Amino acid sequence: YPDVAPELPCHEAGTIIGAAALAAILEDLGRRRFLAKSEAFQRAMAQDAVLDVAYRTIMEALGYTRNRETMRRLACAVPVSQASTGVLLGAAGLLPSQRSLREAGQEDLFVKQLEAEWQGTGMAPALAEDDWHCSRVRPANFPVRRIAAMSVLLERFTRGGLWKGIVELADGCITGCNHHELEKVFMVSAQGFWATNLDFGLPAQGKAPALCGSSRATDIIINIGLPAAAAWHRQNGHDPKAERILDAWAGWPGRSDYAAIERLGKRLGLSAGKLLPSVQQQGLLYIRAVWCRRGDCRHCPLSVRRSQ
Repeated sequence: YPDVAPELPCHEAGTIIGAAALAAILEDLGRRRFLAKSEAFQRAMAQDAVLDVAYRTIMEALGYTRNRETMRRLACAVPVSQASTGVLLGAAGLLPSQRSLREAGQEDLFVKQLEAEWQGTGMAPALAEDDWHCSRVRPANFPVRRIAAMSVLLERFTRGGLWKGIVELADGCITGCNHHELEKVFMVSAQGFWATNLDFGLPAQGKAPALCGSSRATDIIINIGLPAAAAWHRQNGHDPKAERILDAWAGWPGRSDYAAIERLGKRLGLSAGKLLPSVQQQGLLYIRAVWCRRGDCRHCPLSVRRSQ
């Protein structure tokens, strides 16, 4: 739909029903989105080990929209117990020796180590360079960088395990830990080879961007970490703790760069300069996914003008 569409029944809904009523609707829908995600995780956990579920979903999140499914295929091909940088990149078909830039970085010790690590597995690649989308993808989101980010996260949680780290993160929210401190758990700065290179054979002009920045870290916490931990607690009979995780999630600060809901916010008459709480932003995402994408204005709770 256009940015502002006067013919749509949700046009200027915020003005028509009032800011307080709109906020209440968005918060309710945001909580519904959390519960839908948590229930989906609970179903997945009934089928697979919780660690595998967390690993696959974080890999998907790091793939963004264009490489989401390909990252999932990679996670299915490489068990979490083997998921080091060289093995993941080799299975992805993204090492220099597997691509059109075969000579890139061959004199770099780090690249040599990655190639040797992959060769030592004796595995065959699960994917090829052509399976990945790089056109119209910002360098910060290149698949090689996101795969490198995943391997760092796995190393970071080595002592207690990825899943234990996620549950501890969620329980930390309950006790009132600082949001920025929790966000840092999933942020991965660009260090070593990745600090000066965007990809193999592609030096950065200046310092390279983070392998996983603040916005993506927040997405992982909001959309995966907290809903998945709540699902695990419910699965283990800890319903009160799951409810407290939901409440902590609902108090998360909003993001200022949520382009996905900017158009919908304009249509509803929300102030462009007003930063909504995260739970209300999630409510807008829920509306967008459930009603806007289907063109189902008739059943949308914000179709306030349908009877006029």
